[in-house]
Amino acid sequence: MSQSLTVYTTKDTAPTSTAFAPTVTTSGVHYTLSVANTDLQVGDWVADLAQNEVRQVVVVKSTTTGNLSSAFTTPLSAATVVRIPKNESKVYRISVAADKGGAITVEGAAVADGSSVTFDVPELDAATGSKFVTPIVVDGTTNNATVLVLKR
Repeated sequence: MSQSLTVYTTKDTAPTSTAFAPTVTTSGVHYTLSVANTDLQVGDWVADLAQNEVRQVVVVKSTTTGNLSSAFTTPLSAATVVRIPKNESKVYRISVAADKGGAITVEGAAVADGSSVTFDVPELDAATGSKFVTPIVVDGTTNNATVLVLKR
């Protein structure tokens, strides 16, 4: 097990994302990349920070096409997304605190100054590592957010 404690000063995912060069267009669950890319793998996650939404890659058909776990609320059209590699997403708890002097936004919802929110899997699943918490979007831009991520 490992843990990371990070102060977010921008909008990002927890666990922290990595940059992803191709833009993405979606139609339902199907995605198309603007250029060939071999980094995106089954089990990875992609996040559209503008919509506060994260989706898992479930099928890679080629270096430019594949399927996501579900469609984005608003289909993407040459959108810039970020990637959370599957090896970084084996998380069983994410806690986010608005402890830096103001309210923050987590998953598009306000978290009041001085409070926190925790995303967790049931204790049984955490013990076996069979299920993990879906990555979330944290906006620490206006007021910084403290994020604790516990991983397998």
